[in-house]
Amino acid sequence: MIQSNFDIGLRIKELLRGKKLTQSEVAEKMGTSRQGLNALLNSKNIQTRSLVNLMNATGIKAYEIFEEGSASTPSKEASAIGAVEFDTSLLEEMNQMKMDIALLKKDVEFYKAQIMEKEKQLEEKERTIEILRGKE
Repeated sequence: MIQSNFDIGLRIKELLRGKKLTQSEVAEKMGTSRQGLNALLNSKNIQTRSLVNLMNATGIKAYEIFEEGSASTPSKEASAIGAVEFDTSLLEEMNQMKMDIALLKKDVEFYKAQIMEKEKQLEEKERTIEILRGKE
């Protein structure tokens, strides 16, 4: 969850205006309603997943949100805190993804072994059929 001393929603709204994107367009790209997007942008605690979804839909980069230079841009201290919290959340998500991938790889190995066993059984059945046909 992203929490900081500056209005992240206001900053994102500024960036959307700069990109000439309407909230309706962004909401559609995100697969949500305009009201849902508006609630997100007015929230003081934006979930990292929601922020990443919004960034993917709009092309906004994290550094744009936290960079200095606009009225709603945080101080260097707030920017650093926000970036650290954002990085921490992303790291947690990445670690979870790595664990999911490891589990999926184990599943793949299990199913590969199952396939190999079934292929061996199939080959044995085919040989048996060939032998039986040869005896006719």
